[in-house]
Order: sequence, then C-alpha cells, then structure tokens
Amino acid sequence: MSVNYRIGAVALTVTIALTVSVAAQQPAHQDHAMKEPAKISVPAMNDAEFIMMMTEHHQGAIEMCKIEESRGSRDAVKALAAKMRDAQEREVKEMASSPANHANMPTMAPDAKGSAGHEGHGSMMQKHHQMMQQETMASKKRLEIASGAAVDSTFLEEMTKHHQGALEMISKAKLKDASLRKLSQKMAADQKREIGEFKKLQAR
Repeated sequence: MSVNYRIGAVALTVTIALTVSVAAQQPAHQDHAMKEPAKISVPAMNDAEFIMMMTEHHQGAIEMCKIEESRGSRDAVKALAAKMRDAQEREVKEMASSPANHANMPTMAPDAKGSAGHEGHGSMMQKHHQMMQQETMASKKRLEIASGAAVDSTFLEEMTKHHQGALEMISKAKLKDASLRKLSQKMAADQKREIGEFKKLQAR
C-alpha cells in the first residue's frame, strides 16, 4: 500500500468519524428547541364555547403560576404570579356558575364546509382547541426545564404570550350574557395591565 493511499484512507476515516459525531450531537440539541404550534384563526365563540375554552386557558395559566411560585427566585415575580393565580381561580368559579354556561352547548365536532367552501365552525373550534392545548403544554415545558433566574424570565415571556392568546379570544367572542361580557372585559383589562407589569419586570 502506498504512503499516499494510507494517508488518504486515514483522512477519510477521520472525516467520517467527525461527521458521525456531529450528526449524533444534533438531535440532542434540537430536542431543546421546541417548535411553536402553527397559528390557527380564533373562531367567534358563543357564551358556552367561550366559558369552556377560557376555563381551560385559565387552568393552564394557574399551573404556570404555581411553578413560578414554587421555583422562581424573584420575589416581585412570585408575588405577581400568586396574585394572578388567585384572580384566575376566582374567574374560573365565576364562569362555572354563570347561567350562560348552559345556555348553548359548545360546538367542537368537525363539520362540513361552510358557505363558499369555508371551514365550518365546529372544525375551527376543534383546531383552535388543539392549538391552545399545544401552546400551553409548550409553555409549561419551557418553564419546567428552566432553572435559577431563568424560571422568572421564562415565566414572564411565556405568560405574555398566554395573555395575548386570551385577549384575542376575548376580542373575537360573540357573547350574549351581560354578566359574562362584563367578566370578559375585566379579564381583558387585567391581562393588558399585567402584560405591562411583565415588561417592567423584564426590563429590570
């Protein structure tokens, strides 16, 4: 075997080994990069649909607040999380006791295409529900794997996105019950104010 051949073979072996090593490392790195769920248009919800979806959305926020309260390191962020949890737990109870909760049943089943081939309301509701669940799970996962000061910063970032989702649901809801409309307006005002508080805390 010539010297040039042996050198070429060694170089090829090293190149292959390095390529395999890099390829083996990539999935482990990519596992930490959680993709954002594809955005779905928020449907116009009736009273019962709004209560069902917002209750579940609140429950996701409550769980995230509990993580911040138990693992966060900044007193100001933990105090805000506790305040938000208390408020959203009260709102969940208010929605559960609302007469509008039983006024019309939520429409979640997939249905035929609507006029001009547009997607039906039931299908839109189902897709939005799935997207909402995926977004909440992704936010909780990011919060759960964070440590130290990153718990607080991750909470503020993820809760900002969570609140923005709630505000979009509120803005597009078609609510008939006056007390439910009033509650939704209070939710919107509170969450807009809280987003402002998040920004101030992130800037410190």
